[in-house]
Formats: sequence, C-alpha cells, structure tokens
Amino acid sequence: MDERFVLALAGGVGGGKLARGLAAVLPPDQLAIVVNTADDFVHLGLHISPDVDSVLYALADQNDLERGWGLAGETWKRACVVLNSTDSADAELILPSGDWNVALDDHGAPAEQRIVSGKINLRFKSGTILYQK
Repeated sequence: MDERFVLALAGGVGGGKLARGLAAVLPPDQLAIVVNTADDFVHLGLHISPDVDSVLYALADQNDLERGWGLAGETWKRACVVLNSTDSADAELILPSGDWNVALDDHGAPAEQRIVSGKINLRFKSGTILYQK
C-alpha cells in the first residue's frame, strides 16, 4: 500500500492546472488542496473567491480554455451593477438598451418582476447585478 500523501498549495488559473494534474494521477484519499483566499473580497454583500473558483472550475473540467480564466460556457456579454444608496427613497433607473437578466439581487422580490420597459425599481439601500447574453 502506498502511504504517500500530497498537500498542494494552489491559487488562480495555474493552481487550477496543478490541482487538475495531481488529481489525475493521485487517488482522492492521497490528495488535499489548499487554495489561496488572500485575494477574496466582499462586494455588495457577496463573498467572492476568485482563486477558489478557478481551482474548482479546473477540477470539474469546466474552466474556460479560450479566455484562460472563468467558467466555460458563460454567455454574458455586458454586466450592469445598479445601486440605490439613499437612506429612505426607492429609485427608478432606466437601463441601457437590451434584454437584461438578474445575476444577483438583494431586493427580496423577484427582480425580473421589477424590470419593466427597460426600467428597474430599486428599494433604498439595495443593489442588483444584471447581465446581457
């Protein structure tokens, strides 16, 4: 029985490639991967871990080889972050032209119901991330 155990330190796209290569030649019970979280941040209340994402995409064979980063098959072309930082008033915002989809919303109500005729209603102290395909 082989008793070796590998602990890999990984981060980003290169760390994802390393993790994928090791996972291809080692049994799962002989491999542990520690992924960098020093670049993590919180944006609009959402915890973002770019290196963890890159390593997981690579391990799942879902990384985008054409761009060299990100999730394969992502089809969005444009993103729009809309914020209402007022303390007490809702706001209506006219969106750039096109068909917008919701990626993240902290409003509580389905954002699709709030996008009407190219406009979105934002509750005070809220944000929404939209994208176009």
